[in-house]
Amino acid sequence: DVVIHTPRVEELLMPHGLPVMFARRTQQNSMETMSLGLDWVGEFMDTFPQLVRPAHLQHFREFVQASFGGSNFLASYYAWRVAIEEAALLHGKSYGYLSAGECPQSSFPV
Repeated sequence: DVVIHTPRVEELLMPHGLPVMFARRTQQNSMETMSLGLDWVGEFMDTFPQLVRPAHLQHFREFVQASFGGSNFLASYYAWRVAIEEAALLHGKSYGYLSAGECPQSSFPV
């Protein structure tokens, strides 16, 4: 991890109040985005640091809850995790991958 400290960090990372973001076009973590019904446009997980204000997280929690209709954020978050797992399994099967219970060396019943 690296910490950048300069009196001009905010100006360098957030010109005009907007973040500078770079993305890679290789899909790595696309299921999280697409399971929320959003378009995946790039991989931002390797472009740190990312500045997030607490208010952004609140809006994100409200968006997840509205997307999955849970009674609270935690219930909606669990539903989102299930949707991600199901989407990833379907995506993997389309490439011929087997799930843990389908592997010949697995101890789970097939």
